[in-house]
Amino acid sequence: MYKYFVKDEKARADIAMLLKATRKERLQFIRETIRPHINKVDYELYGTRIVREMNDDNKGRFDMTGYEDVENDNDKILNQFWYLGIYEMSCHLYLSFHKGCGTIYHLDVDDCGGFDPKYPEENCLSEDMCGYSTSEIILKILELTVLRKF
Repeated sequence: MYKYFVKDEKARADIAMLLKATRKERLQFIRETIRPHINKVDYELYGTRIVREMNDDNKGRFDMTGYEDVENDNDKILNQFWYLGIYEMSCHLYLSFHKGCGTIYHLDVDDCGGFDPKYPEENCLSEDMCGYSTSEIILKILELTVLRKF
């Protein structure tokens, strides 16, 4: 049933791989996806020093301070997995941080009937993610959405 949410062949192949993979292999897939990519052309055009400075801006980690001005940066990291259908398989998916502790607010697409957008935190299931790394948080989101549905 939920396989119809995912129309992209790459997404279907990645989901099939993730379903068969071990936890370690899943975390490796996530790390490779969020890691800033450097290609050979960057080195030729900009030189090693400038490429390193450009990549230091985005290390592929969530900013867990909780300040509102970093939410867009955190969303950019999470949006790298949109093609897998994480947003289509949840009615509400929100990631919040406060002083290093993350919380995932999630409402399954099947439970959207009584969802009130004015008070999303009261209607959603919340997962406390204190002490987890960025890749572990993303893995938990994938387990709550994509990997649970297939």
